[in-house]
Amino acid sequence: MKNLRILSIETTCDDTGISFLECNPKRIKILFNFLLSQDKLHQKYGGIVPHLAGQQHKKNLRKGLEKIMNKLKIKSLNKVFDYFVFANCPGLMPCLIAGKEFVQLLSILTKKSIIPVNHIQAHIYSPFISAEPNSTSYFRIRQIKFPIICITVSGGHTRLILIEDYFKEKILGRSLDDSAGEALDKASRMLKLDSLGGSALEKAAKSGNPKKFNFPRPMTKTVNYDFSFSGLKTALLYQIKKMKSWEKEKNNLAASFQKAVIDTLIEKTTRAVIEYKAESVFLTGGVSKNKALQEELRNVLKKFSKTKLFFAPQGLRSDNAVMIGFLGYLKLWKKEESVSKNWDEIEVRAKDMCE
Repeated sequence: MKNLRILSIETTCDDTGISFLECNPKRIKILFNFLLSQDKLHQKYGGIVPHLAGQQHKKNLRKGLEKIMNKLKIKSLNKVFDYFVFANCPGLMPCLIAGKEFVQLLSILTKKSIIPVNHIQAHIYSPFISAEPNSTSYFRIRQIKFPIICITVSGGHTRLILIEDYFKEKILGRSLDDSAGEALDKASRMLKLDSLGGSALEKAAKSGNPKKFNFPRPMTKTVNYDFSFSGLKTALLYQIKKMKSWEKEKNNLAASFQKAVIDTLIEKTTRAVIEYKAESVFLTGGVSKNKALQEELRNVLKKFSKTKLFFAPQGLRSDNAVMIGFLGYLKLWKKEESVSKNWDEIEVRAKDMCE
């Protein structure tokens, strides 16, 4: 397959991503990558306001495209891009619509096709990307052995997935209530750490004793692979309420809570590795940046000499447009049928297409 130039965007929540990639079966070259957070916009509301996020995406996408054209001295879009890729699910509807309308306009102007992709699936396949040493612009596409067990952990999703081959996936389990990332974020707010959510909890946990408080490991004894974290969050709330000076125990509470979440994730992941004889394990999603989770999963997998652990490159673990573009390219490369669609055929869905 020849080099393909792909413009990809990510607007599923409050981060605006736009990337310009040049892809072939061995390598990805990032010609431009733009990621803009909306944290300050939503901070005063105590959470993301979907219609404001959608409006801001429209402004940010125009700004990103202007930067691409100025940096690369592009005067006309007609002969620059081969495909447009965007995440059409799952996400906040005003944000998804902002992305859809942007690529629709570009498709009309250039007569190039659109490839809609699933945001969660983009996270799942991101470990196939490997950073080149001493480069922020070039990435290799890894050859990884199947079957793969993927644990995807973010603020919105917790899923355990079996990948038997390219685009042959089976969801083994998911969170029945709060995601692991959401539980970590809420625990951080309960402990009045700061606005950084799970990353603030991780920082506090480094100075705490993970064995000081015995929080439950929810659903680890069930035969299925589903998760539940709302009860764990409630256990932390009750523990705080019954302590007179819990502020002095913040770090210990953070460490013990984080350990309970990690133990729960790892127990079911390792059980799936054994049952499905996994050759590889992927840890993906924003929470994959958590060093304690990485280290504990790595140590557990040492028991399985043939099972290798893979992550996405450091800068591609949270939401980003590079993983969106890579998944679009992977679909073109690995699937026999065409996945490109005309602009008027595209749908967006707040929930995952498989739900």
